[in-house]
Amino acid sequence: MIKLLKLTTSVPAVVATVAGQIAGVCGGSSYNYTITPTLATTATSYDITAPAGSVVTSASNPGNLLETLNTTDLTFTVTYPAVFASTPVVGVGVKTLAVAARNGVGASANKTLALSTLMPALGVATPTSYTRAIPVQVTIAPLAGAVSYNW
Repeated sequence: MIKLLKLTTSVPAVVATVAGQIAGVCGGSSYNYTITPTLATTATSYDITAPAGSVVTSASNPGNLLETLNTTDLTFTVTYPAVFASTPVVGVGVKTLAVAARNGVGASANKTLALSTLMPALGVATPTSYTRAIPVQVTIAPLAGAVSYNW
């Protein structure tokens, strides 16, 4: 059997998506993320960079103690520092999570996610009618990462 050698002459495409918690991030907490590469990727690994003081780990790198990690795993965990704080205003205290695809030629541009400690707005639920004598039930879609709601 003859095996052909495939030569790559360009850096891989930017990662398609990185799914995981980006709003309502709490200091001292760990969150799981999943990388979805582009369909025609030539990536052999991924460079992950979390905010300073964070720790990034993956199944094949459980002992990493740094905020950076190069891994072949498509899932990883970030533990944010206890003093983690980020704002939603671009350029003012924004912390980011960045993932780049890498091969023997080099690395793609980063897929960058802005992180925030603020929870996203739930919206406003308004009942169609209101009568004091009749209780009104209000429902909202579950919010990822929420443990309780205050009404």
